[in-house]
Amino acid sequence: YPVIDCLHSALYADQMLWWIFNDNGGQHSTTNAEALRMEVHALAYAFQTDNELNDATFCKYDFINRGYSPLTETYVGLYVDVDLGNFDDDYVGSIPAANMGYAYNGTTQNGITFDPQYGENPPIIGTQFLYPIKDENGQAIDMAAFVQTNSGAWETDLINFPDYYNTMQGNWKDGTPITYGGNGFGGSEAHPYMFSDEPSDPNGWSECSENISPYDRNYMISCGPFSMEIGERKSLTIGVYWLRFDEISVCPSVHEVLTEVGNLADAHHQNLVSTSSNETFFNDENKMLEVWPNPASDFLNIKYDKTFFN
Repeated sequence: YPVIDCLHSALYADQMLWWIFNDNGGQHSTTNAEALRMEVHALAYAFQTDNELNDATFCKYDFINRGYSPLTETYVGLYVDVDLGNFDDDYVGSIPAANMGYAYNGTTQNGITFDPQYGENPPIIGTQFLYPIKDENGQAIDMAAFVQTNSGAWETDLINFPDYYNTMQGNWKDGTPITYGGNGFGGSEAHPYMFSDEPSDPNGWSECSENISPYDRNYMISCGPFSMEIGERKSLTIGVYWLRFDEISVCPSVHEVLTEVGNLADAHHQNLVSTSSNETFFNDENKMLEVWPNPASDFLNIKYDKTFFN
């Protein structure tokens, strides 16, 4: 990106990558669904700090409905393949109040069988909807579901788009609600957030309390439902937090520390915005950079207005 004063603009991170993609091209072999014509502007960024955010990564997604009709009852899902060091000894859990999913090691030492590995006192990693999508009234929409799958289940079990849509709503692929306790099947209380209690709580719902064998874990967190008019833009910012301690148990207490890091990330962002002299850097009105056509197949045009920086 052009050289500017990053301390006095909305372009405030120490490292950033920006790209655009859409779902309008190619075959949708994973979901077998029709294209929504959704355009996505993605910005991945990180900060150099002297606290836990130094090991955090953030990604802001701007979704633009380029389709021919409005969208209703819409969900966005983030699929996470954890692989926390050695891939076959992980546990996962969720913190609904913080809009967060996380992973931790299911054994005292990471990497008994495969490399790479962390060895003793392996880290924990959290994935948070730091700034969720907002509804038509400007209110943030909380995490809709957290669903855990074993490696391979996502590809072999979820075949068509209804399977994915049901899962993003906190149901199993056949539409049966996920329930609290055990493996999420057959309970009396619908609960779309799997393993939502502290791993250290023997009376709560976690992979530890259920004595489930650690394995190669994947999970999905979702946000919704919401609507999008033609041409409307919705934004979602995700934080990924990596934390390692001098000592950690197999079934640790992680909810408080992960929530605190999420709060730290929010405070850091708010402080940067409040000290910025140009908070509208990314707004379309500035038109500092224009790219067309979108999508493009064999060529595109780029127009850059250098007077923006004068």
